[in-house]
Amino acid sequence: MIRKFAVVVASLGLALALTTGSWAETCGADKAASCSAEKAAACSAEKAAGCTAEMAAGCGGDKAEGCPVAKAAAEKLVGGDMVAADKAVKSAKKFYELGDKIADFSAVDIRSDKEVALSKLAGEKGTVIIFWNQSCPWVVGPRGAEERIKAFAAKYKEQGINTIAIDAGIDNTIESIKGHAAGHNLTLLANRDSSIAAKFNASYTPQTYILDKDMKLVYRGAFDVRRGDSYADYAAQAVEDVIAGREPAVKEAKGTGCTIKWAPGSKPEV
Repeated sequence: MIRKFAVVVASLGLALALTTGSWAETCGADKAASCSAEKAAACSAEKAAGCTAEMAAGCGGDKAEGCPVAKAAAEKLVGGDMVAADKAVKSAKKFYELGDKIADFSAVDIRSDKEVALSKLAGEKGTVIIFWNQSCPWVVGPRGAEERIKAFAAKYKEQGINTIAIDAGIDNTIESIKGHAAGHNLTLLANRDSSIAAKFNASYTPQTYILDKDMKLVYRGAFDVRRGDSYADYAAQAVEDVIAGREPAVKEAKGTGCTIKWAPGSKPEV
């Protein structure tokens, strides 16, 4: 079937590869002038910078009304079979963005040595995820945020917000992380292959992500930022909004910290 499909594609002059999955390679701006990368997972941003669902929803097979050549190729598959878009294309979206619902994931709880799911740790009103590194001076030490994060976690736990720290690097041993975890009140998870940090496109510690009660990402960036003798409490302000059932007034803030020490091959390519 693959060989026959290749013949059909070649006859149509369509450079289409199932492994890269782009039904919309031929869908240029003139044919999909209004398709967003969200709505057209197969369309690269530069080739479908804008396609509405009506024009090219997924740019796949019988739905690719804006791509007649791709549609024709799909319809001529042997036996009339249509290749499902979700099997024929890879999503162009690599990372979570603001507004996305976070899929459940599991990581090892340092204290229990058992894998635990995010869904089991989520707070009733929201969840805060902070990428962590006990060796980072922006996390631990005189200028680190650790003590402020501890106070934050205790305060908001009583209001239905759970705070989770994730060590997604490889520069600390499990034994040293265990010793560190004994000294604070945070749930501390180890993500030794860095896959969770990669999916969030995290880059430093203590980078902070806030989810609402529906697990939707509503804030990302700095936990707080020093302003003279005080701090701009971005995470706390966002959590206050979440508790009140509002979208955070500030959804993103730039912060500084230590780069994540990625597991080999895990660093995301933006």
